Amino acid sequence: MLRSITAACLAAFVGFAAHAEPLRVVTAASSSPFSRGADLDLPGFAHEYVELMAAHAGIEVSVEYFPWKRAQKMAQEDSDGIMIFNLTRTEAREPVYDWVTRLLTVDWTFLTTDEAVNDLDAAQGLERIGSRSVYKRYLEGEGLQNVEESDTLNNFKKLKAGRVSAVFTNSQRGRFIWVEELGQDPADLHIGSSLRQGDIWLGATPGYDAEIIQKFEAANQALQADGTYAKLYAKYFGDLEVVPPARPDQKPTGTGS
Repeated sequence: MLRSITAACLAAFVGFAAHAEPLRVVTAASSSPFSRGADLDLPGFAHEYVELMAAHAGIEVSVEYFPWKRAQKMAQEDSDGIMIFNLTRTEAREPVYDWVTRLLTVDWTFLTTDEAVNDLDAAQGLERIGSRSVYKRYLEGEGLQNVEESDTLNNFKKLKAGRVSAVFTNSQRGRFIWVEELGQDPADLHIGSSLRQGDIWLGATPGYDAEIIQKFEAANQALQADGTYAKLYAKYFGDLEVVPPARPDQKPTGTGS
């Protein structure tokens, strides 16, 4: 009897110890201002928000930085389960992750130092537009031929120097880089109308712990309701308004997505 009680207690202790280990969360430092680096004063909006949600839920996490492709591979294949943030939820990615909670929604816009550019027709008449990655491909898909590629920080340096007429990226990234990384006055940056929106998610290895997913989603809802989310959003993005979800029909895994 004593032996069985001891064995049961030991099993419970081992289970508790395993659960008490910090949950691994991976990302890349290449997605400023959402993730910038754990050692920075402003590590990134998504980085800070993931930690805030975890603290609210009573969960310890360890955020680790890797090259983006490696981080994705780890989150897709790790046998113990890993969370990953800064994911866009595309059709191709849908089956290769569990979806934990939506972190924010971004506006795709033109950013200028002159008159605001509010549509593609106006953008056609610009001399040069700085862009990259999915944003550049979107413009080229719409028929624009005045787009040149560089990393986003260099694009805004070019905008400041007058070497491009506009930068096309998301407004949150543009505002942060202009103010926090280049030290410019936000009043000098003109943000055009939103041409499209995109949701950015916290995801996880397929088959991730359903209880953890539920706790993060509940924490997200609570922090939005009590003003914590808005306060952090203003810390990174100033007076930009919080953008409503682009795909409100998409829900966390296991909650009727």
